[in-house]
Parts: sequence; structure tokens; C-alpha cells
Amino acid sequence: MSEAKAEYGLVLQPLLRIREEIDDLIETLEVLSDKELLKGIKESLEEAKRGEGTPVEDLLERVKKASLQER
Repeated sequence: MSEAKAEYGLVLQPLLRIREEIDDLIETLEVLSDKELLKGIKESLEEAKRGEGTPVEDLLERVKKASLQER
């Protein structure tokens, strides 16, 4: 019986990894097909290159504070 479980695990693990890869590809395709989202990403990258926007440290601090307030 345990031998059958071991074989099942050997088959199941690669299938689960393939499923995750497929899910990742679908998500990528959804992002790439969303023109407004891509435009926003491009604009954000350009702002970051110019040194505009909110520093990551500030964003992390905001998230930390919001998380503490939820408790």
C-alpha cells in the first residue's frame, strides 16, 4: 500500500508543478492583454526612473501601520 502512495506522489508532484506553471502563464497573458494595466506599469517605471513617486521604504511603513491597525 505505501508503495502505491509513493508512486502516486511521484506522479502528483510534477503535475502540481505543471499546474502552477500554467496558472502563472495565464496570469501573465491576462496582464499582457490589459492595455490600461500595461500603460500604468510603464508610467510607474518612468516615474521611478525620474526619482518620482513614493519610496519603497515609505510604502512598507504604511503597510506595516495598516496591518497593526487591523489587529
